[in-house]
Amino acid sequence: MKIVIVLPFVSSHFIGGYRVHYEYANRLALKGHSVTVAHMQYINIYKLRPLMGMIKSIIFGVNGKISWFSFNKYVKTTILPNNFFLPGCDVLLLTHWYTAEVFGTRHDKARLISQIAYDYELWMAADTQKKARMEKAFLKSDILFSTSKVVSTMLLTSGRKPDAVIHCGYDSSIFCVTNDPGNRKNVIGILLREHTTKRVTDAILALESIWEPNKFRVIAGGKYTGSLPNWIEKFDISTDEKLSNFYNTMSIFILPSEYEGWGLPAVEALACGVAVISTRNGGVEDFLEHGINSILVTPKTPGEIALAVNTLLENESFRKDIIAKGLDTVKKMDWETPTTLLEQILLEKIQALQ
Repeated sequence: MKIVIVLPFVSSHFIGGYRVHYEYANRLALKGHSVTVAHMQYINIYKLRPLMGMIKSIIFGVNGKISWFSFNKYVKTTILPNNFFLPGCDVLLLTHWYTAEVFGTRHDKARLISQIAYDYELWMAADTQKKARMEKAFLKSDILFSTSKVVSTMLLTSGRKPDAVIHCGYDSSIFCVTNDPGNRKNVIGILLREHTTKRVTDAILALESIWEPNKFRVIAGGKYTGSLPNWIEKFDISTDEKLSNFYNTMSIFILPSEYEGWGLPAVEALACGVAVISTRNGGVEDFLEHGINSILVTPKTPGEIALAVNTLLENESFRKDIIAKGLDTVKKMDWETPTTLLEQILLEKIQALQ
């Protein structure tokens, strides 16, 4: 198959949903399909912001290449300066809801239009007008994939039953235990993410409320323009290898998001032998179980996060147990299973069109 995967912009920093589609691109290409990853980057020379966006794309991703992710040699990448430049293909694989709004009916360019929906956190935070646009976008594609139970519920609310649910995987060759969890003494990690629904400040407030010198270290990585306490150590996570090292440095990982369509960072942390504290944010509840392989807390409650941190710091045997259960959980979450399922469904649909 000739497959074009469309993303809404070039990102100079890690985004979980982007990683998922880049992984699909790599793995579908290795299965012999022709795969192009296309980033929308429209430009109007009369408007400064789009122009600066194009300049950033050139700096951070020439022709759509990404500094923080390595595509294999079989994947082509490109930037779409406008709708006209969308390559022709057998399968158009759309991602973010806006890509479906723009390209969801472009059968002049594709025999089959599909979409993998993740947009739960955007949908939950959207105003009435934007939510209506999103719901219309979800109705456009020929085939629609969900990634979790909460995403399926979102799609049903929008008037569309997903054709299949395909959970995301993770790269076990990169995200794995390289540092014995027993050697990581009381190191707590958080990912710094700008969107307000990621609730980074809740994790910071929780840790601030129980902070004592020599009680624990706090490490953080990612893009964040807010101020941080001086006891938080910044880590470089600009590549997958550095991100894996970040996870392998910590003993506890906090995912404080209000909403998540899946929650890839929690999966990667589990795979690196980390005890995970997460909010009940939707997507993670497909694979995290409270008291079994994680501690789950109510969103927007720094007090519950602080209590969970103290529980793990004070009960080493419990922490070791949920780390072991977390490692068992991710054994069933390799990339081969979702990639094969996605390929199989797309091939069946294409063959039915012949």
